[in-house]
Amino acid sequence: MVNSERRRYFRINDTIGLRYRVSDGNVNRVPTDCDGQVQMTAPHILQGIDRELNTVINTLWREQPTAAAAIALLNRKLAVLAAEIDMDDCQYDVDGLVHEEMEVGLSGCGIAFACSDAFQRGQALDLFITLKPSNVNLTLTGAVIDCEHRRDEIRPYWLRLDFVDLNKNTEEQLIQHIVQRQGVQLGKRYGHVV
Repeated sequence: MVNSERRRYFRINDTIGLRYRVSDGNVNRVPTDCDGQVQMTAPHILQGIDRELNTVINTLWREQPTAAAAIALLNRKLAVLAAEIDMDDCQYDVDGLVHEEMEVGLSGCGIAFACSDAFQRGQALDLFITLKPSNVNLTLTGAVIDCEHRRDEIRPYWLRLDFVDLNKNTEEQLIQHIVQRQGVQLGKRYGHVV
């Protein structure tokens, strides 16, 4: 298996902003290159810069881990400040609904989370995701692979979805986020500051 293909299957537990709805039923829709981000607002420009910076940090990490860690910390600090300044822009979709922050299992090819609704295997859902702390917004389609009942009064179902028709840009954003969050989580577990 090629390294880039293996990266899709790394799974982490993470807190993200998430909103979902039943799709129009067309699982094989053609994704847009910008995932619905048509407007070039300041948050979108910052997201592009953040992606470029993350690529450079990942390269630098191999040669100078201390410098990479310092730059990553500064980037996280700026992301937190930007999130505070643009709180309204980052939390609302174009239809005005708020993303709910929730714990999910996330990989480059799928997502799992607790929900209050039951869905049928194969059903398509539109997912609106905000990755934290970068506030990168992604719009994806997922196909339900399992909806398991569990003992919880508020969210009685555990929903697992495979992402459908991911474009390369969205897939790379997910994978970079997962690798970075995994590094942060491992650093916390072993007492290293990342």
